[in-house]
Amino acid sequence: MTETAPDYAPDPRRWQALALVCVAFFMTVLDGTIVTVALPSIQNSLHVPDSTLQWVLIAYTITFGGLLLLGGRAADLLGRRRLFMIGLTIFTLASLACGLANSISVLIAARAVQGVGAAIVAPAVLSIITTTFEEGSERNKALGIWGAMGGSGAYTQYIMFGAIFLVFYFFMIRPQIKKQKDQKKYVEEMKKGDKVVTTAGIHGRIVEIADVTVLIEVDNGVKIRFDKSAISLEASKALNTTVKS
Repeated sequence: MTETAPDYAPDPRRWQALALVCVAFFMTVLDGTIVTVALPSIQNSLHVPDSTLQWVLIAYTITFGGLLLLGGRAADLLGRRRLFMIGLTIFTLASLACGLANSISVLIAARAVQGVGAAIVAPAVLSIITTTFEEGSERNKALGIWGAMGGSGAYTQYIMFGAIFLVFYFFMIRPQIKKQKDQKKYVEEMKKGDKVVTTAGIHGRIVEIADVTVLIEVDNGVKIRFDKSAISLEASKALNTTVKS
């Protein structure tokens, strides 16, 4: 009994093709939600009311979900590879238009076109995978990778939001908190004693502490306002125990 050779040999570049189509599918899923991270800056830059801002998300979702079946049928009739390239081109150009949009109407229209490209790419990707890989372990592995890329695309927005928040916290929020604590500590130390000394060597009693200035009453009753940077606390404990007037 002789074994028959397979009808065709597997494409040696099938795994490279899988990587390409999975990245494209990842981007289509990612773009459905990642824009939520940029919504506050979009609202501030384009002066968009809350009722209109939600259409930046809705426009993509409607066209993407509504045209999926049509995109799959078109891939069967016109060729999956051809439709994949057409959808990828539409998606890329629409993404560029979103980045260059100078008004909310242009942005919403570009997002809708972006959804059309995604609706063409997504079914074409699945069709390419099922026809490129033979049924069995290889196809199962390829479909597992495809599903993992889709799932990670849906949750990448939360990872990116967390990363952006950490950068914002450590480089902007945390220094401000430290600055406020140092200022509070400075004010508390100033209130411990009455005697201070300026760079000019003038001694007096603290009367008022403002945000950036300190009002000092010198020995002859004259009140002088100094900048905080020109004031230093006396290290001597005796000066801190001077009787208040």
